[in-house]
Amino acid sequence: MTPTRLALLSLSTVALLASGCFERGLNNWEKGQLENRTADDIGSQLEEFDAYSSGLSEIDTARGTWDNCYSGWGGCERCYVMDGDTSGGTLSMELVPTTDAPVCTQALTLNDVRYEYTIDERQWSGSWTLFSGTPGTDALWDVTWAGNHDATLIVTGSDDYDGTYDSSFVMNEASGITDGDGNVSEWSVDYDYSGYLDRDWHVTAAMDTEGTITGLVTGSEGTTCVISGVQYDVIVDCE
Repeated sequence: MTPTRLALLSLSTVALLASGCFERGLNNWEKGQLENRTADDIGSQLEEFDAYSSGLSEIDTARGTWDNCYSGWGGCERCYVMDGDTSGGTLSMELVPTTDAPVCTQALTLNDVRYEYTIDERQWSGSWTLFSGTPGTDALWDVTWAGNHDATLIVTGSDDYDGTYDSSFVMNEASGITDGDGNVSEWSVDYDYSGYLDRDWHVTAAMDTEGTITGLVTGSEGTTCVISGVQYDVIVDCE
């Protein structure tokens, strides 16, 4: 190869890197981590729908402010506040450490590899409005929230992947239609990971009224994963 052609090739490579068009791709371990992380985080939002839906049932009875704390992730508590009436109101949730669990963390060992996941902060705020029907009979509510989830994953005991991984995400919007008894007829989520596996990821997923889930995970380097499944069975495929 002549010096001129070599120089042109080098410049082309630099241009690709600078433009973000150079895709390193995911190895099998990274694919598994991204698939599991995404499915777990979407699943956690479905748990929030259930909790808010139960709160709406209480609002229907109490007609005012409803607040309650439940056993949450890593020994911490999920504390909810809802303020309004059956026509609409505001809602919030915060993961709160307790005396017994001052840090919200869990650990799991698989094939001699230890995974320790810690949530430093998790909080949502949003609102609900009466979507259709009559409270106490056939009412449906439209629930929407946004917020942040700050977390880290520490891997130890692996051959090549020991380290600390930023697993935080920002929930741009989660929304769904619920009957107030824990049943969600449709939902959607739109959120972003910043720096997970050294990349940025944008996640969009939704379930239609037939119970079918569709969505995509789009990476900053061009990698795309397909989201599918049915309610409470989210499948993420990064092949």
